[in-house]
This record gives sequence, structure tokens and C-alpha cells, in this order.
Amino acid sequence: MKPLLQFLTYILGCYSLAAILFAIILKIVLIIPIDVLIDIPIEKLIQKGGIIIAIFGIWPFLRALKLNNPASLGYNTTYTLLLKNLLWGLIIGIGMLLVLMTVIMWLQLRFITPGVAINCMPFIIIEGIVAGFVIAIIEEIFFRGALYTALRHRYSNANPAILGASFLYAILHFLRPQPVPEGIISEIDPILWSLLKAINALFDIQNLDALVGLFTAGVLLALFRERTGHIGLGVGVHTGWILVIKLSHKYTDVAYDAPWIGLISHYDGVIGWLAAIWIGIIILLSVIDYGSYKGYISNMNHTSYRASCLHLPVNS
Repeated sequence: MKPLLQFLTYILGCYSLAAILFAIILKIVLIIPIDVLIDIPIEKLIQKGGIIIAIFGIWPFLRALKLNNPASLGYNTTYTLLLKNLLWGLIIGIGMLLVLMTVIMWLQLRFITPGVAINCMPFIIIEGIVAGFVIAIIEEIFFRGALYTALRHRYSNANPAILGASFLYAILHFLRPQPVPEGIISEIDPILWSLLKAINALFDIQNLDALVGLFTAGVLLALFRERTGHIGLGVGVHTGWILVIKLSHKYTDVAYDAPWIGLISHYDGVIGWLAAIWIGIIILLSVIDYGSYKGYISNMNHTSYRASCLHLPVNS
């Protein structure tokens, strides 16, 4: 899958460039280590630097692939329709995660943090929605927008695009520079070690539950893109998920000694096997029941992905 390799290479290139720049600063410009000066671990500097480089370089990258247009990025519809889908998606996303969190609390996998104050909850909700929207719009444009379009143009069937975009979406959550143990700094360059451990994290069996959960989430979001023709609904659902997860982190803690603790991952204490099962059920029901509400979705959004981006009739 050439598009997958192109997008993965782009992300790896951004992290590598950030690592090279920090290595130059660390080895040549500064005598005192940069993480000592600004009190941020080197792996965090590489991660944040890679993200900044990726943001500034994304438009030239997409233009080189001829994906720098509204249809390819997934917002080729009216702003009114996008907003309508975004709001509905927000409600759906919040509802989905509230059901999941209810089951998690019922299984005593998480518990309410003792003494936590709830008087600032409205501000945390607003912060969660804003932060969630920013993250969601970036990730949806990148994965369900540009990458999905590139894969969808390459294959006549939607399945490779759905699975490919979801796979890359899942693994990139673990492709992040790792903390450097103190004892290893004298043996190998910490920047190189951090990058190598980032790649190694992709194959860590302990991340499998979170990886599967994120993959199923990506499949559902990709289905939204395929069936509506844009990313509006996916952005809303994604925002709702992030909001509920942020609230769970603020007001609850993980019960590490719970009998069923294996149902949630150590990645964020929410996503995991239980989330994968819940989202998988929704995917299965949507696939089975799609024929009954296909007309409604088409009427609400006027077009499907195939008609809007590939210039094919909706029912072809």
C-alpha cells in the first residue's frame, strides 16, 4: 500500500528531523543539556518537535500528493451540513463513551477519585471540548481525510481504505519517543535510543489491547467518512470520545487490583479490550442495519464518499 508507506514515512521523517535538530543543539550549540535548561525530558522535546514540524510540513506534503483540496481532506460540503453532523457526532461520541465508562465503573475497573472537586467541572468540560475538537480535526483531516482519500482512489473497494487508514491511525499512537533510563545514557546516544524504543513500542505485546481498541475506533470513524462523504460526523464523535476520556482521567482513577483489570489498557485506562468489543458491536450493527438507514444518511448528507470524491454514482 503505497499511500500508507508515504504517510508513515512522513511521520517518521518529522520525528527524525526533530531528533537531528535537537542532537545538533545538544551536541554542538549547548554545553548544558537542553532538558536540564528547560526541564523537559528529551523524548518530550523530540515528540513535540516532530508534531510541530509535521504541522508546518503537512500542506507541502499534501500538495505533493495532490491531496490539498476540500474533497480529499473531507470537508467538501456546506458548513451548515458539517456543523449539523459535527453536533450529532458529538452527542453520539459522548453517549458511546458514557456507556463504556458506566460498564467500566460497574466492573470496578476505575473508581471516583476521593476528595475530587466538581465545582470546576463546567470549565473542564469546555476545555475538553476545545482540546478534543482541535485533536479531532487534525487527526480526522490527516487519517480519514487525506490518507483515506489516497487509499480510496487506489482501490475500487472501500475495505482497503478503511482497514489501512485505521491501522496507521492505531500504530501511530504508539510511535512516540520513549523515556531514556539514566543508566543507558553513557552507553548509547539518548536521542537514538529514544527513537529506536519508539519503533520497538509498536511490537510490544503489552500495547496489543490498546492497539486493537484504537483500530476498531478508526474503523468506525472511517465508516462515517465512507458513508457521509465528509469528516464532519467523525470529528464530532472523536471530540466526544476525547471529552469523556479527559473527564474520566480528571475524576476517576484506575483500580489496578480489580479482577477484570485486563479489560482496560495501561495506555490510558479506558481504551482496551472492553472498548474494542463495544465499538465492534456498534460496527457490526451498523453494517447489518446499513441497508435500512442508507437512504436517510444519503438524504442527510446528499452524497456518499464515492459520489463526492470519486465522481461515481451513489448506487453504483
